[in-house]
Amino acid sequence: ALLSADDAGGRVRYRGGLQPGAAMTVLSGYHVAVLLSDYEGLGLSVLEGMACGLVPICTRTPNGLPDFLQDGQNGFFVADRESAFDAAVERLLREPDTWRRLSTAARATVAERYSEHAMLDAWQALMNRLVKRGHVSTCDTGCHMLRRDPFRSMQLPSPHPDLLAEDRRYPGLVRALWRRIRFNSRV
Repeated sequence: ALLSADDAGGRVRYRGGLQPGAAMTVLSGYHVAVLLSDYEGLGLSVLEGMACGLVPICTRTPNGLPDFLQDGQNGFFVADRESAFDAAVERLLREPDTWRRLSTAARATVAERYSEHAMLDAWQALMNRLVKRGHVSTCDTGCHMLRRDPFRSMQLPSPHPDLLAEDRRYPGLVRALWRRIRFNSRV
């Protein structure tokens, strides 16, 4: 509805869904990835754009994006969706060398931290740590098998009071029985 009211003179269009694998080809034809959310999990769409060399322009979220986006290094965080966003776009238009530098850094960030090779190395490092701690045994062929649950002894912080209804952690035997009796549930 918004695009039908104002399509920025034909410069903005809604493409609809893409076939699997087509996104990377389509993204390669653009220059920036824009994500102006107040909250974002990982920001996979931004990472996919960065892998194609798009420069991300995003609002700062409490988590996810700050894990891989460094303002002025491989993209931009903007303070608002109006003047700060416009200024970031104008800067990239005025300074093509800045766009090239950020584009190269964005692509390198994904290759170094999120490529198949990088992820396999991270999983191998995790398995090695678990083996050292005695949580995993290694068989003769090099496979890893969990000996006991390494996460059972983790002490997680208490859930936020507003999110108690969504907390799915095992509550302990007494509380589980109380919930079952009180609410006639299997939780």
